[in-house]
Amino acid sequence: MQHMHLKYAGRPAINNDWSQINLFFGHMFINMSGGLESSRYVSINTPETMGQSLCGGPVPELKPLSDTAPIWRRWWGTLTFIRYCLQGQKYLTEFETRFKHGFIAYSNDSRTMMQAINDYFPWILETNEVHLRCSALSGVMEGVIQALVSGGGQNPDNDQQAEAARLLAGASEVESAVMVDRLENVVGIIAEHPDAETAFQTTSPSEALKWLSSDAAGAAKLRFEEFLNAHGHRSIRELCVREKGWIDEPEKLIVSMQVSVAARRQGNYTPRTADKVALHELPKLLQKALPVAHNAIRRREHTKSMLVLVTHRLKRGYRHLAKLLVNEGHLPDEDLVFFFTHDELNEFTRQPTIEWAEKARQRRVALSFHEKMEFDDIYVGKPEPVQWTPKENTNSGELSGRPVSRGIIEGYARVALTIEEAAALQPGEILIAPITDVGWTPYFNVIGGLATDVGSAVSHGAVIAREYGLPAIVNLRQATKQFKTGDKVRLDADKGLLTRLDDSR
Repeated sequence: MQHMHLKYAGRPAINNDWSQINLFFGHMFINMSGGLESSRYVSINTPETMGQSLCGGPVPELKPLSDTAPIWRRWWGTLTFIRYCLQGQKYLTEFETRFKHGFIAYSNDSRTMMQAINDYFPWILETNEVHLRCSALSGVMEGVIQALVSGGGQNPDNDQQAEAARLLAGASEVESAVMVDRLENVVGIIAEHPDAETAFQTTSPSEALKWLSSDAAGAAKLRFEEFLNAHGHRSIRELCVREKGWIDEPEKLIVSMQVSVAARRQGNYTPRTADKVALHELPKLLQKALPVAHNAIRRREHTKSMLVLVTHRLKRGYRHLAKLLVNEGHLPDEDLVFFFTHDELNEFTRQPTIEWAEKARQRRVALSFHEKMEFDDIYVGKPEPVQWTPKENTNSGELSGRPVSRGIIEGYARVALTIEEAAALQPGEILIAPITDVGWTPYFNVIGGLATDVGSAVSHGAVIAREYGLPAIVNLRQATKQFKTGDKVRLDADKGLLTRLDDSR
């Protein structure tokens, strides 16, 4: 992120100051004030555009800077920023020719292995830079489409947001959507197998995996192997280094596949596709801007997959290092390796001490407390954990958020705070979750609609929902707290409203 501002926003140098991301109580926060520093030199970066991009709406606490550069300098910065974004494909093409040759050289002693990880580590930095460059264009083009729909208004209404979401749908060959298609193909083959119910659907995830990995599964085995080879680096919380990819822990994927197989066998499965936009019927400016936006979405999802892949390789490298450190008697268990920073691991492998191992153990204990903490969406100053209590108006039974995929549906709610809770989904239910990443998307062909507490028009859940014609609203803030599983709800993704109805179960 600092590199981006170095390129177009007047930042003098990259340093160790965390100017845009900060950690408090084991949680990461976006420093919007730090990000707004670029508005000093870039005219199109404003509190309004940043609020829409990151939070799906205005952020009154975010104030414009008073000491901006002269207007000519800000226009120059804007042109430089546009050039930076448009160079994304050029950098991506060159980068991919090198990226495919980058692997970690494994060894059987911890010091040599640590050096191999160090040698590979620059790949994650460069992949992040390429991804952020491509993501910047995706965010800009989402704003452009929104502005063209709303006539340039800074705060578009829900109808205008929904129309912009409709236009953004139809970016074919989006990698994460292709991934879901391929997984659904595997599920379809399993559902047609005569042993599907007894060998896969109603058994434990480990037994289902054992059957799917055997010749008894027939074509499903081959399709599943192909899927894992292409997409096995993905997972829930896929950028968390401690979390294993699907290829290393396929049982977690099997759980969602069992839900999909059950839906198909019960006759509750309806393939979803988004209505394609008739480009020739749009105004001229939209005809030109929309293909650029679709290409930007494809690149953003593709580079996100590359970022996950390089992280996946590091995950495996760190786990192998952990085995070596345990075998050498330096760590009591392998999981502790994830409670060092990368620099600390370098120091520890050079000179292991009991004190370092104990510090890692204490951090793991701290994590169990940090994970239970809740925070408000916006803070001025240092974030502090809060005890959430309903406000006076929270029982109105209706919340307003940002519509990101058009449609209206009524159904029963399934509130899932974790991916494990989502395994109880029934076909046609409306999923209400804090946020969804790629690990949740195998459920998207089962649910009737999607509502999340946070998210934006270019977040992963929004992109996939549009490609599957799934009504979706993000940025509802407190949906997981105000609704409960079994509530009858109406999800109006044309107006951005989630409403509780009388008929609950």
